[in-house]
Amino acid sequence: MKCLPLDIKIGQTIKAIRERKRIKQYSVAISLALNQSTYSRMEKGLQPITIGQLNIIAVTLRTTPVQILLETQDYSGLSAQPKIFIERLITTILLVEQEYTIKDPLEEKEFILSKINQYYEKKSFPELEI
Repeated sequence: MKCLPLDIKIGQTIKAIRERKRIKQYSVAISLALNQSTYSRMEKGLQPITIGQLNIIAVTLRTTPVQILLETQDYSGLSAQPKIFIERLITTILLVEQEYTIKDPLEEKEFILSKINQYYEKKSFPELEI
């Protein structure tokens, strides 16, 4: 399966979170039922990460897939309302993906972040009831 530049960013983010929490690569690899070298390739962006694997990694790192994807992009300058919108968008897409068979998980990740970037660039976020 072909890797995308996004896989490198997601892998780097996962590695940063894992190191920040002082969790060994081996522990994450075991939770994925992979050997450590295969998991290492994921962190380097040389092996694509499926949505299912992202969920398992998130649980192992005591975080959420949403948080991993948010940390992958820099949305630090956003106010609370757009951040909540982005979190809800990612959560909704991840929930939908769990219900249906994903034809190409790499395209799905690109789609998620392209939608977020569209809203971010326009600085136009739908109104939310908070």
